[in-house]
Amino acid sequence: MAISNYVGGTANVYQRTGQNTFNPVPIFVANRLVNPLGIYMSSNGEYLAVANYFGNTANVYQRTGPSTFNPLPIFVANNLDNPSSISMSSDGTYLVVANSGGANYSGTTANVYQRTGPSTFNSVPIFVADNLSGPTAVAMSSDGSRFVVSSFKSNTAAVYQMSSGTNIFNPTPVYTISDLKGVRTGASMSSDGSTFVLSNRASVTANVYQLNQAGTYGLFNTIDGLSEPADVSISGDKSFIAISNIITGTANVYVCPFS
Repeated sequence: MAISNYVGGTANVYQRTGQNTFNPVPIFVANRLVNPLGIYMSSNGEYLAVANYFGNTANVYQRTGPSTFNPLPIFVANNLDNPSSISMSSDGTYLVVANSGGANYSGTTANVYQRTGPSTFNSVPIFVADNLSGPTAVAMSSDGSRFVVSSFKSNTAAVYQMSSGTNIFNPTPVYTISDLKGVRTGASMSSDGSTFVLSNRASVTANVYQLNQAGTYGLFNTIDGLSEPADVSISGDKSFIAISNIITGTANVYVCPFS
């Protein structure tokens, strides 16, 4: 489990010690970060990615043993624009970062980077989703073949997908949404990329989208009665959705009736 400390400039990693227990002492603390906002750990636990909001960078750290991490990042993505959200494929091969553009949400891009070796990344993005409008939330599928990014300023979202059998993303989104209400940091995608969730902070709801038989996404469900929903997370098997509520200081977990 990884947690970013925005004010403290650190990111903590905690290790599970049993089925229902975690060590309360972090096994790793990434220091000297600059207002880390977005954070993501690859599902295999090998890589930790952190977006430095005011540092305009993103760091990737690598696990070196069962309970140890390299204290120095193996990769730093530079020249970002107030990155607010970050996500990775399950094995850390692909990394996507949303460039929000700061308080006025002037950012227009989301960058995808590729790992080229166990401890190396290509410093040049393999894909840049452009013409966005204040992208603040991003989530990637387990295999890295698709990702969803929401634009706060335009209340829209788009899903991008790799061309079959390649690592090249189609610059045209395979699916777009135009009726969101204030998605800032809430986006999560299931492992297989068939389902994703976006929080609507301004309309106190969260939308669940799912691939249909025609091979395109559609709105599957809307979760109501939230209180400025911020972050969301869907379990890899699509069984559960967790949503944090800013106003009430609570977090809700929903059981998903997905097939």
